[in-house]
Amino acid sequence: FIDGKEVASDSVTTPSDVASISLRIDTSGVAPVAGQNDVVFAYAELQDAAGNKVPLNHQQIDFSVNGDIEIMNPEAPLTEQGTAAVLLRIGSTLESASVSAKSVSMNIISPTVTF
Repeated sequence: FIDGKEVASDSVTTPSDVASISLRIDTSGVAPVAGQNDVVFAYAELQDAAGNKVPLNHQQIDFSVNGDIEIMNPEAPLTEQGTAAVLLRIGSTLESASVSAKSVSMNIISPTVTF
C-alpha cells in the first residue's frame, strides 16, 4: 500500500489434477521460414481444468507432426515441472504443417497447432 492504496498484490494457486495439454510454438518473435532449415521449439504444458500449470515430472509426452516438419528429438520427451519440449525442423513448405501432443498414461490430447 502507498498512501492507503493497493499498488501490488500476489496470489498462489494449488493446481488440481491434469485435465489438458496446452501446446505452443516458440518462435522467439520471428516466424519460421520454409526452405531455410529453420528450427523452433514446441512446448506441451500440463494444465488443470482452470488452466493452471500442473508441475508433474517424468510424464512422457508424445508429439506428432503433419506436413513438411520433422521432430528432431530422438526419443519422446518427459515433462519437467509440467512442461515437455521438442525441437522441430521446418521443411520446404509450411502448407498443412501442424503439431499435436498427447499423454497416453493420462489419456489426454492437445489441440492441434498449425503453422
